[in-house]
Amino acid sequence: MRRIDKGLRGGRVLALILGLGLMMQWGMTHTADTEATWAASEGGQVELSARRISPPTISSCTYEPGVAGILGSVIVYWSFPAGSSYVQPANAQFQLAYNAGNPAVVPTPTGTASGAGFATRISLGLLGGTLGGTYRIQLRVKESNSWTSQPATAVATVNLLTAAYSCSAT
Repeated sequence: MRRIDKGLRGGRVLALILGLGLMMQWGMTHTADTEATWAASEGGQVELSARRISPPTISSCTYEPGVAGILGSVIVYWSFPAGSSYVQPANAQFQLAYNAGNPAVVPTPTGTASGAGFATRISLGLLGGTLGGTYRIQLRVKESNSWTSQPATAVATVNLLTAAYSCSAT
């Protein structure tokens, strides 16, 4: 077994502590300050433009109950904004909401030219006329980039099991 002198061991520990202390002191006093800055000046010019898509106009609407309310429908009389080059059905988007529910896009409804505009029939479904309720129809101009106008709205109210109805454009 090897015997280590206590004085020698203490000297090594002292040397280690002094060495670490000197290294720490040197590291703290010999750090260089750094200033980092960056500056650039460039100019640019941009031109932005925005366009508002004018909404269509709904002039009136009527309710057709079908036979005993089965397959009832609403006919909406409407036109594109004056002077526009929009075509139906590509630039028309109809939505239908029942009793204040969320509107759903109506698959391309049938429409015919009517005077200066169109007459479009929107089916209320198999029992749309017998169940009664309020139908909100929204029509928007839709462009090829999927931008749409604010809606024009027609509201049809059908009374339960009767032929009484009201339909108004707002």
